[in-house]
Order: sequence, then structure tokens, then C-alpha cells
Amino acid sequence: MNRFLLAIALLHLAALSTMPAAASPAQGQIPAEDDSGLPEDLMAGLRQRSHTYRRAVLRFSAREELLEENLKPETGQMDSRHEAGYRYLLQVDPRDLRVSEYRETLTRAGVPVRPSPAVLQNSMPPPYLWATLFDAENESLFRYRLLGPERRGVTDTLVIAFDGLLAFDLGNRPAEWSGRIWIDRDRLVPLHLEAEPARQEATLEAEMDRYRKAFRLGGLHLRGRPTANVLSVEFLVNRFGLSFPSQTIWRRQILDPDGSRLTTRYIRHSYLEYRFLNIKTDEIIGDIIQAEPDS
Repeated sequence: MNRFLLAIALLHLAALSTMPAAASPAQGQIPAEDDSGLPEDLMAGLRQRSHTYRRAVLRFSAREELLEENLKPETGQMDSRHEAGYRYLLQVDPRDLRVSEYRETLTRAGVPVRPSPAVLQNSMPPPYLWATLFDAENESLFRYRLLGPERRGVTDTLVIAFDGLLAFDLGNRPAEWSGRIWIDRDRLVPLHLEAEPARQEATLEAEMDRYRKAFRLGGLHLRGRPTANVLSVEFLVNRFGLSFPSQTIWRRQILDPDGSRLTTRYIRHSYLEYRFLNIKTDEIIGDIIQAEPDS
């Protein structure tokens, strides 16, 4: 397995090494907002940290546990349940630097199976990509706004709102989403994220208006109720001074005319047993991530 992961990583090093260097955080500047809507020194630090994440994108693998539940909207009771376990890593297409997920099925319903490649149809980006939210390549695709400090557990955080500027399509690009991200104030690494499709609230309002006006036949609406998507990501795995995704939860919800929401589909991805590749190179991770000690 180590040789397999190493081969994938080395195959794409040339692509990653062409990425532009991130700007260094400004020192001693008077905080002032730049075009992103964030103070210049904060944006510089976030940009640099995101660049570090982007360069480390091929450096790990993990075990992924999937739980999927479909619920009956009338009662909220479970209609179906699916569980599976995968070997999980990221890969990059060297032609366009697009990051994609690679999975090998290890278990189904808790029972080990012969490993085989697996493809999941996800309506969300690979969770690791949220750590690159402030990378220089993403700045033109988002609008950012500092909401202020907040204590999260024992950690002081900064809460930043982001608005993706791309139309929501498949949902697998971060810029198709809007929401809030909680950043460790001192380390500038992500801790928690909450998001929904960009401009979803306006879309739901229009759809609900059409639903209320839809012609009824026998007391039943001829138009289905609007549906919403909600995503959350936790970054609770800490290694090498960075935080890595530990869990994502995606919900599909239907709206009632009174504005309440009922979850009809629930998907949780948990990431455990991280393994980090010990690639001997000067450039991939810079000074922030140190090579793992030999065990």
C-alpha cells in the first residue's frame, strides 16, 4: 500500500510544483480591508496557509466510514440505511490540477470485502479542499467577510463568511457554496465549516412562493415542496501544525409552508486512521509540516 500511495503522489508532484508561491503575511501593517473584504494582514496569512494545504494535498491517506440514511418525510422514521468503509486518498489530474477523490471499498455493512475501486456520487466537494478556501487561485471565486471572534470549545477562533460566485451545479466545487468557516485565530487553520448552496435562500423563497400558489387537485399540491442542502465539516485531526477533516455531514431537507425543514436524507463521512506519506523532497510542504519520525 505504501508503494501504491507513493507512486500516486510522485506522479503528480510536477503538477503541484508549478503552483505560484503564496504571499507572506504583512508585518506591522495597520489592519485594513482589501478587495476580499478581510483585513490585509489576515488575508495574507490565510492565503499562505491555504497554499500550504494545497501543496500537501497528496501527502495523506485515511480510512473513510460512510453512513447514509433515507428518512420518510411524513414521519421522520428511517426508510433505508447503508454503511461502507473505504481506503481514501486524493489525486490530482496533472493536466488541469483538478483534485478528485479515490476510494477502495474495504467493508460493507461492517463486513470486510475484497478491496476494489469505488465511485461515490457526492453533492459536495472533497472536504480537504475547504482548507484551501483562501488560496490565491480561489480569491476571484469568492467574496469574504469577517464576522468577528468567537470562542469554540477551548480555542479562540475567527468566524469568516464566504459567498461562492459559481452557480450551483453538481455541488463538487467549493465556489458553488456559501457559508461560514471557523478559523483558529493563532494557527489560521480551519476548525469547523457550515455551508449551503450559493444563493440557496433566495432560490428557496422563490420556489416556496410557487409552491404556495400551485393549483391543488383533491387537496394535494401538484408541485413538490422545495428541497434544501446543508453541509458541515469538522477539522479535528491535528498533525504537523495543520488540521485535517474528521467528519462531514450532508443533509437534504424539504420545506414546509411554515418554513420548517424536515431531513429526508442524511450522509455522514468520517475520516480516521490518517497515514502520512514520508516523501523526501524540499518543496512540497516547506517549513510548516515536518516529516514524520521513522517508527
